[in-house]
Amino acid sequence: MDVPRPSTRAGAAQRVSRFSLVRSRVVHVIERELDNQLVILRAARGAGTTEAIAQTLASVRRRGDRAVARVSADTGATSVWRCVLEALEEDPALPVPTGSEPEAARDVDLLGARLGGSAAVVAIDDVDAVTADALASDLLTLLETCPGLCVIVA
Repeated sequence: MDVPRPSTRAGAAQRVSRFSLVRSRVVHVIERELDNQLVILRAARGAGTTEAIAQTLASVRRRGDRAVARVSADTGATSVWRCVLEALEEDPALPVPTGSEPEAARDVDLLGARLGGSAAVVAIDDVDAVTADALASDLLTLLETCPGLCVIVA
């Protein structure tokens, strides 16, 4: 009896299975480091850093003691801070902004004014060497002006 064999042609449909498993120990280690102002998370592409960050931020959000934002650096260095501002806009863990903000202020300055001394965690995912260089100066300024801020760079 002949058993049909799957086609090996290049055009044949292939079964692809992709899943990720984030171990609670990894999330625990990231959470432990949130007492620092800057957490750098390095791993090979596809190792599950995005999922680990998402689980960590979900845990922080459930506790409700810090504002939380996650953005991708793929948006470009100039718009990362705008994306963070938008992500934090409705967060109930941040106090409602008072006063008006200057129209010509840079996004990073607006973010610093918005956060002030509030506790927050901002995760910037998919950062490469070029983006890291472009963000470095603004990031250092932001960390100096916002003592309650923790930034995770992955």
